Amino acid sequence: MRRYMRVISQILSDSVIYMKVSIKGEYGVLAVLELALNGNRGPLQVKTIAKKQNIPHRFLEQVMSALKRNGLVRSIRGAQGGYLLAKASDEILVGDIIEAIDGPVTPMSCVGNGTGGTCWQEIDPKSCAVHGVWSDVKASVMSVLNATTVQDLCNRAQALSGQRTLMYHI
Repeated sequence: MRRYMRVISQILSDSVIYMKVSIKGEYGVLAVLELALNGNRGPLQVKTIAKKQNIPHRFLEQVMSALKRNGLVRSIRGAQGGYLLAKASDEILVGDIIEAIDGPVTPMSCVGNGTGGTCWQEIDPKSCAVHGVWSDVKASVMSVLNATTVQDLCNRAQALSGQRTLMYHI
C-alpha cells in the first residue's frame, strides 16, 4: 500500500501530460505558419499575428520569445519592426517548433529525450515489456512531425482557403 501511494504521489507531483501538444506549442505552430504565409512582405508584429490567428497577445509574446531563442524566427526592432522567419519555410519542421516550445516529445517519462529517462515503476527500461511500445510511439510521432515542414502547412492552408472560396450555399 505504501509503495502504491508513493507511485500515485509521484505521478500527481510530476503533473506532466505526455504526448499532448500544449496550447503554447499549438500557438507556436500557428504563429510560424502566419509568418510563412506573409512571405516576403516584411516583418509582422505580434499584435497582427495574434489577431489573424486568434491568439492572446501577451501569451504570443512568450511563444515568439521561445521561437527566437531557438533560431526559428528573428526580430526586427522599430516602428516597422516585427518578426520574420529565420529560415525558409521548407527548412522549418513542425517538430522543431513543438520541441522549441514544449521540449522533447515523449509518450512516457521512461522514453525520455534520448537519454533513457526514468520509469515511475523504478525498473530498468530494458526489462520492461511495454518500453519498446513507448519508444515506437515516440518514433512514429516524431516521424510525422519531422516530415512536415512549415511550407507543407502553407500549402494545406492555401488549399483549404481555395476550397472555402469555391463553396456555394443556397
